[in-house]
Amino acid sequence: MFFKNLNAYRIIGDFDISEMNTTIGNHMFVPCEYGEVESTGWVSPIGDHYDVPVHSANGFHMFCLKEEKISVPASVINELVGNEITERLKKDTSIDIRYFTKKIRSAIKEEILNRLLTRGNAKYFSKSSRTYGYIDQKSKLLFVDTGSAKKAEEFALRLLRMINENGVKFIPVKTLHEPCRQMSNWITTEQFPSSILKGDSVKLREIDGNSSIKYSQHDIDDEKILAYLGEEKTVAEIKVNWLYNDNPGTYVSMVITEDFILKSVKFSKELASCESDSMQGEEVADYDVNFCLMTGIHKMLFDYILNCFGGESQVDEDGNDISFADATDTSISEVDEYPEVGNGSFPLDDDQLDE
Repeated sequence: MFFKNLNAYRIIGDFDISEMNTTIGNHMFVPCEYGEVESTGWVSPIGDHYDVPVHSANGFHMFCLKEEKISVPASVINELVGNEITERLKKDTSIDIRYFTKKIRSAIKEEILNRLLTRGNAKYFSKSSRTYGYIDQKSKLLFVDTGSAKKAEEFALRLLRMINENGVKFIPVKTLHEPCRQMSNWITTEQFPSSILKGDSVKLREIDGNSSIKYSQHDIDDEKILAYLGEEKTVAEIKVNWLYNDNPGTYVSMVITEDFILKSVKFSKELASCESDSMQGEEVADYDVNFCLMTGIHKMLFDYILNCFGGESQVDEDGNDISFADATDTSISEVDEYPEVGNGSFPLDDDQLDE
């Protein structure tokens, strides 16, 4: 259940989260019915066999959005269209292949698609996906687990519709200081925050363009990368490890992007299993244990990473940036609350880095 991505949204406004169980309960997922090609709705984050739409613990509230799409592979349709044309040519020798214009082929395709979906075969072409997110009520933050910015936005918008309060908004969290600038400085100055260990991959982007180059399983501060950063490129993504309680055995690996999204988030084996003694062998109780572990670590992780970029930029009720400083004009040394820095390297085992 551990999130692999953290898309963070600041919650503007107040609302009664206890009412969301009822509201979401009225918008639960319903499988595609006859003639439908997609369906979206809420399900219990614990599993489909539970009917509680929101799972809550310690001020954290988990949600799950399920989406189903009916999609017949193009290769299947094309093969069936070809078979149908062959059969028609055999039955009517007065026509040839030129008779089957684009318009007629399209009509045949539609007929075949309707036949497939009305014979109870739709389930064989059904694909479903789930997107999870949770609200940290005390910190007024929403975290969405998806690698797609579009899906994260869709989740946030759908969740927002479940809140019966005017003026409530979800605003993507932005940092006071520009992430690509800060991450570039980490490499060029060889000064990483004290609890951050440099990883082995980095993505560079042209400062005035979209072309990029990615280095994987590579020394990220070698001469070539430093030369790129000294000229026309900046860091778009960087892999790092955050030490939990400064213990090299308990860490979270992740990729920080220039949009301040944490991707490929993964707990070390030791960290993920540190609550194993609390497991009771009961699904809901064990889910609670993992949920509390994950959200507790996320809170510490996110607060620390956010602080590495000067904290959160201030926004008004409309989501407009009202920060007192210009991120592009601020260097690392000018970040008042920047964590203590070190060389940022640590000799982790290869198998630990891959976990």
